[in-house]
Amino acid sequence: MVEKVRIIQEPLFKLYIGKDRQEVYNLFISENFQKEPELFKNEKGKPYIKNSNIFFNISHSGQYVVLAQSSYEIGVDIQKHKKQNLDVARRFFAKSEYEHLMSVNDKNKEFFRLWTLKESYMKALGKGFSLPMCDFEIKFENDKPFIEGCKFFEYTFIEDFSLAVCVKNL
Repeated sequence: MVEKVRIIQEPLFKLYIGKDRQEVYNLFISENFQKEPELFKNEKGKPYIKNSNIFFNISHSGQYVVLAQSSYEIGVDIQKHKKQNLDVARRFFAKSEYEHLMSVNDKNKEFFRLWTLKESYMKALGKGFSLPMCDFEIKFENDKPFIEGCKFFEYTFIEDFSLAVCVKNL
């Protein structure tokens, strides 16, 4: 049985969301290339396509896989909500982020919101977990995430999942 891939077109990027990793990847390739391009990885492991103005990033959690594509450097992260030990937040989040987390009612949901924002940023930079999460801070202006030079997008349409996209160089 073929699973459906949902496509979300935004002005700065496109998301492919599905349950089959190969199907999501194949749709991305068929929409953008005549033949499958050769993939390379940077020194931190982020995949890229040489001599292309198409940037992409992949994340998966639970039964979902998400591929984000843009003409800008991009990072995406999806996380299934599960019970989280908040000591992880104390260890990985900046002090202000941890304090923010402790001030909200639904700490578990907010934990995954912060985690996906931070991981999408690390992936947009092409550094992944080589950039310690506690070394940078997501700031909020009117509850909108902010880091200079990046734009964040959040999606909550999949129940019990957090999904964040970070587009760099804006």
